[in-house]
Amino acid sequence: MRALRAMLGGSALVLTLALSLPAEARVGGGQNYGGGSSSSSSSYSGGGSSSSDGDLVGLLLWLCIEHPVVGIPLTLGVVGFTIYSKTRGGPSGKVRTIQRGPANVPRPQRGMALLKEADPGFSEPLFLDLVQLLFTRVHELRSSGDYSAIQAMLTSEAQSQLKQRKPVATADVIVGASRILSVSLQPPQAFIVVEFEANVTVAGKPLWIQERWTFRRLAAAHSPPPDRMQALRCPACGAALETDPNGQCTYCGNGISDGRLQWQLFDAQLLASRPATAPSLSLGGGMETGTDLPTVLDPELPAHTRALLARHPELQWSELETRVRKVFMALQEAWSSGRWEKARPFQTDALFQTHRYWIENYKRAGLQNALEDIQIKRVQTVKVSLDAYYEAVTFRIFAQMRDWTQNAQGQVVGGSKNQARMFSEYWTFVRMAGGDASASADTEHCPSCAAPLDRVDLGGVCGYCGTRIVGAEHAWVLSSITQDEAYRG
Repeated sequence: MRALRAMLGGSALVLTLALSLPAEARVGGGQNYGGGSSSSSSSYSGGGSSSSDGDLVGLLLWLCIEHPVVGIPLTLGVVGFTIYSKTRGGPSGKVRTIQRGPANVPRPQRGMALLKEADPGFSEPLFLDLVQLLFTRVHELRSSGDYSAIQAMLTSEAQSQLKQRKPVATADVIVGASRILSVSLQPPQAFIVVEFEANVTVAGKPLWIQERWTFRRLAAAHSPPPDRMQALRCPACGAALETDPNGQCTYCGNGISDGRLQWQLFDAQLLASRPATAPSLSLGGGMETGTDLPTVLDPELPAHTRALLARHPELQWSELETRVRKVFMALQEAWSSGRWEKARPFQTDALFQTHRYWIENYKRAGLQNALEDIQIKRVQTVKVSLDAYYEAVTFRIFAQMRDWTQNAQGQVVGGSKNQARMFSEYWTFVRMAGGDASASADTEHCPSCAAPLDRVDLGGVCGYCGTRIVGAEHAWVLSSITQDEAYRG
């Protein structure tokens, strides 16, 4: 009986370890945004063992003791199957791929295709820049409850909703995720629904919030150029956002309060709000959930790749992949060292600020995340997107590293110093259309003056030549990290 219990205990331990391989807190993954249960596109959700896992282990223990003829073979079978399912595919195994055919194209993509057909100048990155800016401004104005400064961007319905919210002192609005949920053309109107996750300091206390906003515009409207899509200004003349009682710009006289030129907030729903807590951590290494999932390939990948190379014959794909690898390593090093300013040149403003928040969150909690023995196993191109102003390429990156988090006393409170974590993520790089798209792999020098990147301020300006170098105008930069179990193409 003692031997049976020893064998049983070993089987249960293997099963428990196989079922609970938690994620850790590297760049773009390993924490739930806001310390809660929801995850953003740039955070990892999943990992630790659930109560159902514990119930399964308990059931197998009982069967092995009370009905060993059935329980022992069943336990061994479950353990074997679990280990197999956790280890197949991934960085060292055969990588499966799936291709989303027309019947499987997600609903937002179908609507987006129709919108771009009607408005060839529409750019998803520019739209998200605009709505994130508006989201931030709305929450900044909650202190006074006076939204007149941005009323041209709000429909009357949205203004009524926002004014019903209680005025509170707000600060430090950081958008952690913004996802387009649906795009629809319902002539004469077009609608885009966006879900936001953010951290906002309210009355001195950090809160995690989730909101779903609907934006409306005339379906026949055409998007303004980039400089007017990236600022809360008149979309017609670029002047300050000031209107007369009739909704006309006080500078150029164009009507800008009826959605004929620009997207407006139509509906703002607060879905959830809770205190933003310290990062949630679990001990252990191993393979993360989702690593063995098939790679999601865009069915238009070959055609869009040819279109990108036709635009830019100078672009060498091997150089682009080399830059992806170097940026991946540079970000991991900056994250692990806590010197996030070193990552400034390689990512968009929004992503830099999101990751910066997480580093500060760790510091406030007295924690440090360390990464060592970082190895990239495979880089696979999965999607190419083109619009009038931006070009984007998404790669699935398979990698492994030793990933652990320690407290101020040096105690390991998450991950493992000894056991590597194996994982995959989808990284999207963007650049502005036009100009030279060659993918220089140089991640150590300013693309403008060739000086070292040791004097880049938080605004992304080179301290040697004064050129702002972090925008996608100069090089391919990282715009998003999506965990493999969340990526839909």
